[in-house]
Amino acid sequence: MNVIPPPKTSLRSLDEAHAELLARLAPVPTESVPLAESRGRVLAQDINADRASPPVDVSAMDGYALHTRDLHTLMQDGLPVEGEAAIGTPIRTLASATAMRIFTGSPVPHGANAVIKREDLQETPERITAGPTKSDVKEGMHIRRAGENARAGERIVPASVIITPSVIAAIASFGVSVPIVRRRVRIVIVVTGDEIAGVNTAPSPTGLRDSNGPMLASMLQQIAWLDVVQVVRVADDPDALRDVLRNALHEADCVLTTGGVSMGDHDHVPEIAVSLGGEPVFHRLAIRPGKPVFSAIFDGGGLLIGLPGNPVSALVTCRVIVLGALAKLAGAPVQTVAADAKCMIENNDTHPLSLERFLLINRSSPDRVRLVSGRGSGDIASMARSDGVVRVPLGESEQGPYDCYYWSIP
Repeated sequence: MNVIPPPKTSLRSLDEAHAELLARLAPVPTESVPLAESRGRVLAQDINADRASPPVDVSAMDGYALHTRDLHTLMQDGLPVEGEAAIGTPIRTLASATAMRIFTGSPVPHGANAVIKREDLQETPERITAGPTKSDVKEGMHIRRAGENARAGERIVPASVIITPSVIAAIASFGVSVPIVRRRVRIVIVVTGDEIAGVNTAPSPTGLRDSNGPMLASMLQQIAWLDVVQVVRVADDPDALRDVLRNALHEADCVLTTGGVSMGDHDHVPEIAVSLGGEPVFHRLAIRPGKPVFSAIFDGGGLLIGLPGNPVSALVTCRVIVLGALAKLAGAPVQTVAADAKCMIENNDTHPLSLERFLLINRSSPDRVRLVSGRGSGDIASMARSDGVVRVPLGESEQGPYDCYYWSIP
């Protein structure tokens, strides 16, 4: 009896292929930008404290600065108030057996070693008094010591973080008005297919309007460290596609194509990428949808990722594969665009497969999702009703928890 061996497959796991791609990418160059324009960019320098924070001992409360040796006098007869310590003024000196009015953030006077909150005192403009309960005042109470937040020269923010409002506060506080950031990653999107028409064009009876171009551009434009330079449509003509890809690779750090990566007679992207000097990293992965996805790296660090033409496949592979690669190019932490959450599937009735699956979902709660009924990777209507996808590993059909990826990028 003849035994037919199982077919050989070149399909690779998503994690293995993605890890290899990331390992072969390097960040784009840097540039300097005004602090006011830096939000969302990738910091390319360490931010170090140019002085201690706080620079001197300061009060943590509105109240009165005094010395603890005068507590008995405070409780018996009260203490006279001699002036005030205001924020940003030179450090004053406290006379013995007196108190000084002080405000949050003001420098603690020389000769004072504690601050009492004003709500714990009886006060007049000239004098403060306190009952016996204030005997618990200890040296250092309500005083923030110089350097307790950061020492001079200490690294405050490391390079490679995304600049958020809180990071901007630190950058500004330590005197960096023009931070060094990674240049935005330039992207050209190339939509292939004889059947594709523009959004404002009536397609042929068997044609389609271009949804992939606007869809991918809108996803990438959510991210401040990316720059979608151009969206181009090109027919399934090898010569025309070669010219478009050559120009795109010259213009961009990363070229994203849709369509032309499967096994059909008109799927020219991988062959043309190689003819232009690209070295393939992977082609076809063990995922559904998105199995035909292709990637190649070019001399000088250029990257081409060929996404399938069906919209659901294109969006899934963009969210799960492309964003991680673009983060590496941008010098950003890849985990910032990794899975958003671990979630349980409330209505999972699927069967295990030999491929990893990405299923359309809606969020029910922060850690629970429901599957969205769909009719395949061309079902734009179902995709429009979804919040993202859940990643179900190969061979599994349980409720989870599984990684979830959302279309909206924080």
